[in-house]
Amino acid sequence: MLRILVGLIYGVFMLGVALAQDQSFWCPQWQADRPKEIDITGQIIELSFPVATLETEDGQQYLVRLGPWWFWARQGYNLQKGEWVEIRGFLKGRLLFPRVIHTPKQTIRLRDKVGFPLWRGSWSRGLGRGRFRGGWESRTPLRRGRR
Repeated sequence: MLRILVGLIYGVFMLGVALAQDQSFWCPQWQADRPKEIDITGQIIELSFPVATLETEDGQQYLVRLGPWWFWARQGYNLQKGEWVEIRGFLKGRLLFPRVIHTPKQTIRLRDKVGFPLWRGSWSRGLGRGRFRGGWESRTPLRRGRR
């Protein structure tokens, strides 16, 4: 009887975990009042990782959250001061969380369609900084005595 009860509790727990796999599970405070996606075009007037300042043609300025420098380096992304860009992302006040940045030379992808940062990765995406295959630098787990 105890085994059945423990099995039932475990099953309910696993069902809850399976249902919670929505992206909002990872960032509940972000998802609670997530703004709509917008497009903004402008020029990068200041660049200092992890933030850039974007100025639109009408003079409005936005702080753009770029994410960690190691993610940019790993993806081969590059952004220059003075460059004109088109950003599709999420705006909260004057703070812009870009999902995609289009430059004349490349397309920079920083977040998925619901705003989840790609540098955070996951086991299923293989973008995380873990030590397992598909993770950071695609390393396999280290074994004792071998490097």
